[in-house]
Amino acid sequence: MFVKPESEELAGAGALETSGLGSETSEVEALEEEARAVGLPLDDFKALWEALSRRPVDEILAVVAEQLSDAPDRRREVLTAWMAQMLGYSRVWRRQKTLVSEPLWDVLSAKGYAELSERGEEALAMIGRTMSPYRTYLHPMAALATLAIWRHSEREALVEEARGRLLGRALPDELAWLYEVVVVFERDERRERGGKDDGGGRGLMELVELCLEGSYWELGALLSALMVLRLKGRRHSPTVENLVKACDQAAEVQPREREVWLQVMADATLQGQLSFAWLERPLEAAVRLSVDDPQRQERLRGYLNRRAFDADYSRLETLYESWLGSLWREGSAAQTWLFAEVGRTAAYNPARAQRLLELMAARRGRRRRGVGSRAYRVRLAVEELGLGEELDRLEEELIGLYVHNLALDSHAVQLVRRAGGRVDWSRNPYAGEDDLSMYLVVSDYERAFDQLTCKFDGVTMSHADKHAAARVKYFVQRRLDPNRVHRLVQRVFTPVEWLGSGLSEIGLVRGAVERGMERFEAHVAAQDLRQEVVEEFGEAGVEVADFEAIAELPVERVFGMLRRRRKQRLLLGAVSGGVFGGLAPFSWGMLSLADVPVLLSIAADISSRFCWYFGFDPREHKELPMEILAVALGGSRPSAVEPMLVRQNLNEYVLRKTLMVGAVAHGGLTQLAGRGLAQVVERQLGARAAQQAGEMAKRAVTRNLQRRAVEAAPSRALPVVGALLGASLNVALIYDLCEAAQAVLTDRFLERKYPEWVRHIGLEEDSESLAG
Repeated sequence: MFVKPESEELAGAGALETSGLGSETSEVEALEEEARAVGLPLDDFKALWEALSRRPVDEILAVVAEQLSDAPDRRREVLTAWMAQMLGYSRVWRRQKTLVSEPLWDVLSAKGYAELSERGEEALAMIGRTMSPYRTYLHPMAALATLAIWRHSEREALVEEARGRLLGRALPDELAWLYEVVVVFERDERRERGGKDDGGGRGLMELVELCLEGSYWELGALLSALMVLRLKGRRHSPTVENLVKACDQAAEVQPREREVWLQVMADATLQGQLSFAWLERPLEAAVRLSVDDPQRQERLRGYLNRRAFDADYSRLETLYESWLGSLWREGSAAQTWLFAEVGRTAAYNPARAQRLLELMAARRGRRRRGVGSRAYRVRLAVEELGLGEELDRLEEELIGLYVHNLALDSHAVQLVRRAGGRVDWSRNPYAGEDDLSMYLVVSDYERAFDQLTCKFDGVTMSHADKHAAARVKYFVQRRLDPNRVHRLVQRVFTPVEWLGSGLSEIGLVRGAVERGMERFEAHVAAQDLRQEVVEEFGEAGVEVADFEAIAELPVERVFGMLRRRRKQRLLLGAVSGGVFGGLAPFSWGMLSLADVPVLLSIAADISSRFCWYFGFDPREHKELPMEILAVALGGSRPSAVEPMLVRQNLNEYVLRKTLMVGAVAHGGLTQLAGRGLAQVVERQLGARAAQQAGEMAKRAVTRNLQRRAVEAAPSRALPVVGALLGASLNVALIYDLCEAAQAVLTDRFLERKYPEWVRHIGLEEDSESLAG
C-alpha cells in the first residue's frame, strides 16, 4: 500500500510550489462552470442532449472551441453527441456509451459520411484534433474522426491535416478495434466493386502504405493480416490464433489471390525486423512469389533463414510436424535434418532452437504425440534424459542450449545438474565450461538467496523456504474436510436397499481393514532407507553428507525427489482398484475388498518413504505415518488426527466404497458411470496412464470371467464401470495421501528447522496433554 502525501504537505516541505496547488482540478471545474453558464450541463448527459437539441450549431461549435479547448474528453463527448443528433440517433433507444461512439463509426463508411453536413465535417475535424500532448498514439475517437476525414473529405486542407496526424501519431493497436476498421474498409470496397456505391473513398491499402511511410511497421503488417482474416470469412473473430490460421492458409492455399497483402506483410517484416508468429508463413510465400525479382527474393530469404519469429511448442509442432512425425523411424533422415535446423535457428533465435530440441526429445521413439499438454510432455521427456552413463547428441546439445539461454525451469535445471558434468564442453556448439559455471550459480535459487531471510507468519526463515511454508497454510485452510471424491463416498452415497442385503458381510470389511492395517504397520517398521535416500539425493545432483544433513536442505529440493514417486503410486492404485472393481458384479461388491491390503501397502509405502525423504525415520517417529493417513481420510482439522479415529474412518470409507462399487456395478447409480469416472482418473494420472489402467482392468475381467459376466451381469459394460469407479476412488485416496504426506512432513520439517515455527497440523493441546 502506497501513501500519497497531501499537496499541502509537499508545499510545506518546499517540494512543491504553492502557486500550482490544485491548478488542474480548478481549471477543469472552471471550464465546467463556463460551459454551464452558456447552457451546456456537462455532468448530466440527458440535460446535455436536450440543450444540444435547442442550441444553434454555430453557437455549440463556438462554445466547444472556446471553453473546452483544454478538456479533450469533454470536447469529444459534446461534439459526438451533437453529431448523433444530426445523424438522426434517438436517445430513447440507445445508451450514452453508444451515442458517443457509434456516430464516428458511421461516418467512417462512405454512406455515413455522405450524410454529414459541412458544419458536421468541421465538428469531426475538431474531434480529430482532441489529442493529449503526451500520447504517441491517437485516442480511438480521434483516430476514427481523422480516418473518416482522410478517407472521404473533399477539402484538401482537412485531408492534409488528417494525413499529417496519421503520420505523426500511431493508430490504437487494439486488435478488436483495428479489425472493425478493416471491416468498414472492406465493406465499402466490396460495395464499390458491386456497383452499389459510386466511390468508397481511400482504401485500406492506401492506409497501410501510409503506416509504412510513417514507419509504423507493426501496424501496417497487422492491418494487412486482419484484411486476410476478413477475407477468409466473416465468422472468424479477431484473435491471435485465428490470425495465425488465416495467414497460414493464405500463404499455403491462396498465395496468388492474396499476393498483394502477403507482399506488404513481407515488406513490413523486413523493414521493421518483426518477429510475430503469424508473419512466418506469409514471408515464405513472398519468397516464392518474388521469383521475378532475385534481389528482393534474396533479402527476404536471408531474413527468413534467421528464424527470428516467435514460436511456442504448438507453433513449432505445426511448422515441423512432417519431420517430427518421422522421428520414431530408426535411421530416418528426419533427425539429421532437425539437428541441422536447430543449429541454423540457434544462431539468431536460441530460445526457439531450445523448444524445437525439446520437442525432438518428446517425440523421439514415439509414433504419436502422446497425451497431456505439450509443456507436460516436454517436461516428462526431459526428466528421462541424462540417466545413462553416456550422453547422446540430443542430450548434449539440449544441455548446451539450457546453459546458453539460462533456462531456469525445474526440469532444465535438474538435467543440467544431473548430467552437465559429463558434457564435452570443448565440443559443445552452444556453450562452454565457463558458461556452465555461471549457469550453476544463477540457477541455484538457494545460493542466490543464501544470505536473505524473510518473515513469514512471524517466523524468520530462509527466503527459499517461504513458498513451502505458504503451501502448508494453504493446505490447512483448503483441506479442513476430505476432498470432493471422499465426500461423495462418505456422505452423498447411501444405497439403502443394497445396504440391507450386505450387513452380514460387514465383518469382511472390518477383517480386510484390520489385515490391511497390520500390513501397513509392518511395512513401516520393516524399512531402513537411510543409505538409499542419501544415494538418490546424490544422483539427483543434491549432495548430502549423511541422512541427518537432509534437515538443512531447502524444502524445494525434497519436493523435487517426490514427483516421480507420486505418479508411480497413483498408477498402482488405479490398476488395483480397476481390477478388483471390475470383479464386483460377480460378488455383490465384496471382491472389490481384495484390493484393500494392496491399497494400504501402497499407503504405507507413501507414508514411510516420504518420511525418509524429509529426513524423518518413521521407526523413531511412529506417529507420522498414521497422522498422514488420518489427514488424508479426515482432513486437516485437529479432531481428524486423533489416532483412535483413524481405523474408524478407514472402516467407514472402505465399507461405503465397497457398497458404492457394488451398487454401480449392478446397475445402480448409472449417472456416475461412463466418461465422468474416466475423467476423475485422467485428472489424477494423466490420460495415457488412465487408459493403461483401464485396459489392464478390462483384460483381467474379460480373460478370467467372461462366461460368468454373460450369465451374472445384466450388462457387459458393468464390469468396466466397476473397474473405472474402483480405479477412480483408489486414485483419489492415493492422491490425497501424497498431498497429506507433503503437507504434514513439510510442517514437521519447518518445525525442526525453525524452532519458532508453530505446527499447523497435529493434535490439539488438550489432546496432546492427555496423550502425554
